[in-house]
Formats: sequence, C-alpha cells, structure tokens
Amino acid sequence: MGVTWTKEQQQVIDLRNRNILVSAAAGSGKTAVLVERIISRLTKETPPLDIDRMLIVTYTDAAAAEMKERIAAAIGKAVEENPQDEHLKHQLDLIHTARITTIHSFCMSVIREYFHVIDLDPGFRVAEDGELRLLRQDVLKEMLEAHFAEEDELFLQFVETFATGREDTKLEEIIEQLYHFSGSYPDPDAWLDQCVAAYQSGMEEDSEFMKRGLPIFKTVWETFARIWKRRECFVMSLPARICMKKRSMRMNRY
Repeated sequence: MGVTWTKEQQQVIDLRNRNILVSAAAGSGKTAVLVERIISRLTKETPPLDIDRMLIVTYTDAAAAEMKERIAAAIGKAVEENPQDEHLKHQLDLIHTARITTIHSFCMSVIREYFHVIDLDPGFRVAEDGELRLLRQDVLKEMLEAHFAEEDELFLQFVETFATGREDTKLEEIIEQLYHFSGSYPDPDAWLDQCVAAYQSGMEEDSEFMKRGLPIFKTVWETFARIWKRRECFVMSLPARICMKKRSMRMNRY
C-alpha cells in the first residue's frame, strides 16, 4: 500500500521549473517528501534524470547519510517493482557517486576542484575549533593593544564603560559574543552598520525611540527615587527601633 500524501505534500513533489521553499515542523515528513520528489524526477521525467546529475545537500553528516540511505532504498524498491527498467538499475550504480552531502562538504569540493581559478593552494585544510579559538584570541589581543596605543577617545570610553578592574577579559567576551552573533547574518558588516545607525538615530530628541522612551525612563526613575527614600527612612529609623526594643526588654526584667 502506497503512501497517501497531503495536498501540500503532493504539490511539493510535483512542482517543477521554479524555486520552492518548504517550511514545516519536525517530524512532519519533509525528508520523506524530498525523497519522493527525487524519485519522481528519476522515474517520471521525460527523459528521466540521473541521480548523479542532482545536488542534494543537508546541514549534518548524519542527515546526509540518512538521505542517501533513504534514496537508495527507494530506488531499490522501484527496481523490484520494475525489474526490466535499465534506467533504474543504472541509478543503483550511480547512487555511490551522487552528490548527497553536507553543504560544507560540497563547498569544499568546489574549492578543491577550481582552486586554480581562485588562486588558492590546493593543499589547504579547514582549521579545527581549538586552532580557530587560539587564532581569534591572538587577533583580539593584537587589536586591543593597537587601539590602546592609538588612545582613541571612543575606544577608551568603551573600555571605561565595560571593562572590569584592570583586566580586559570582559571586553574580549563582549567582542567575541558580538562576533559570533553577527556571523549568523549573511552580511555581518552591514548588520553591524545597521545597529550603529539605529542607535545613533534613536538618540535624537525627535526620534520615535526618545518620544516613547523618555516617559518610561521618567516613571522608572521616579519609582526608584521613592524606593530609595523609603530605604533611607528605614535605615535611619532602624537604630531608634533597636533602642526602643532594648529599653522595653529592660523594663520587662524589672
């Protein structure tokens, strides 16, 4: 008995000659739909495609291995149902050389194949996490030392605001966090520039941020001031309360 696809799943399987973006929750059958779409391209196209002419990428090695296993199983099942189909039999041979891999591995293979075009040493390798961490730390320390030597006013203000004691550890943590967070955007430099621009425009007196923020700041400050005054009254009255309690205890003794 075959799988019964939903209307949306069948649409993903059948759509051609356009880009498709599928968004669905975990466990909703995205991988199964993709495998069925691939099999349909291998069996129902005229002429049918070869599996080694397709690029199928994932984000993890485990996902890539699972995808290749599912596709191989689906092709094997199709061969059992159509034992005379030479094209399907050929796909079983091609599955071992098909580009079913992680996106990182695919990009690596492109670089290695066309290293002469980009003038890169073909013997390059990807640094390990430990090596990258040490390199980042070295670059970060050199950068901080260079800025300290320049004695730039804005940089020194940044240090005075965020540094703790005589150590630069807090500064390094902030820069590292910003580096990693900005790296999640397609264009980190543009995102950082946007942040600066938004902050600068937000500080103008007639900006929307100031119009909405100032009343809130005023309320918070007034509340804080009232709490602080009550704290002072409590602290000032505490010795008197202690004295009264001691006096009461002495009177009770007699």
